[in-house]
Amino acid sequence: MPWRTALSGNKSENTFHFNDSLFNQRLALARDLVDDDHAAWWSSDSITALQPHHLDSLDDTWFVLSEPTARRIFYGRYFPETNTYTIKYSFTMSDSHAIALPPSETSDTVTLFARAVYFGDRYFDHLLDSLMLDFPFNHYIRRNPDNTFILRYLPAGTGNLCAYGTEIILQLAETGDSLLSTTLTGNELKYVEFSNTPEALELDNTFDEVPSIGNIFFTLSFIREFPVISIINQESISIARMSETDTSGRVSWEHVQRQ
Repeated sequence: MPWRTALSGNKSENTFHFNDSLFNQRLALARDLVDDDHAAWWSSDSITALQPHHLDSLDDTWFVLSEPTARRIFYGRYFPETNTYTIKYSFTMSDSHAIALPPSETSDTVTLFARAVYFGDRYFDHLLDSLMLDFPFNHYIRRNPDNTFILRYLPAGTGNLCAYGTEIILQLAETGDSLLSTTLTGNELKYVEFSNTPEALELDNTFDEVPSIGNIFFTLSFIREFPVISIINQESISIARMSETDTSGRVSWEHVQRQ
């Protein structure tokens, strides 16, 4: 298993219990979002390689559509007046291959996802202004079993900086244009500067019993930049390191009780 639970104190009187099930659920989703992130970076780099500076001129209606066997990445322009989506670039990525595809006709599903991203980003921009946050965020979209949409916004690395501590979740109606709920997770946005001599990093997660999805996502994304990342939870500390025995780059986790 990628984590282990530590016991602290007298077993009969003070056994440390960590919520393994909740942590593993969040870890699985965070890994999935990291895969989305890799797909987005690869596809945007591919566009830049083909047409330098063209990425900056594209509309912001881009998204990664996660499917059981592959990820499809779309860049295009959504027109709310006609509810249409024009694809400019599209890519597909799986465990075995990653290729660019020629522009194609837009399916109803792709248009609906584009619609949700278009309106979600505009709701998010208004929220960002009200919170007075000036840092780039990336969006990650999922469709719920009830056909509503979840748009998750996490801080994006920029230049020599990365950030953590704020995660914003918007739930949109199945039509993709109506905001149903907004959830803000975290204490405050905090910035970290990359260094040639990295030190161990601590993330504040004292608002929850196990690491948040955003803090796990940050750890998986940037663990190579730090010797160890410790996430300080309400009653425990989750310690992440690059595995010394797994050459695939998997992160090892240890959960210990706070003293």
